[in-house]
Amino acid sequence: MARSRDPRVTRAARKVSGKLTQGSFAPQPVHSRARRLMLWGAACIISGLIGMALTGMYLQHSGTVPFELCKAPAAGADLQAELARTQLALMQERASRAAVQKTANASAAEVSRLNTELLFLRGQKQAPR
Repeated sequence: MARSRDPRVTRAARKVSGKLTQGSFAPQPVHSRARRLMLWGAACIISGLIGMALTGMYLQHSGTVPFELCKAPAAGADLQAELARTQLALMQERASRAAVQKTANASAAEVSRLNTELLFLRGQKQAPR
């Protein structure tokens, strides 16, 4: 079968048409890399601001203010009573530690005395009579 040719299409037009249909094309980015990075950065900043605004609206709606969350709930008298209890517990702990240290010192002195006696008795055993 022979190809039918349109008489209206010239040879030069067919040559250009062949180049376009036979060539290879690679997709090119529409925007530059810098522009895409700027758009991503702007999107991140905007979404962060929206998140902060929504958090603020939620806290206002719930009736709490962020700085109120950090306040100490106890009154001054309660704090003084807790301080007095803690100081009493600390003094008791110090007294019990002192008693344990005194017992440990007495035990160490007894061990030292017994070691001295043991060395003396071992020396007496090995001495000729």
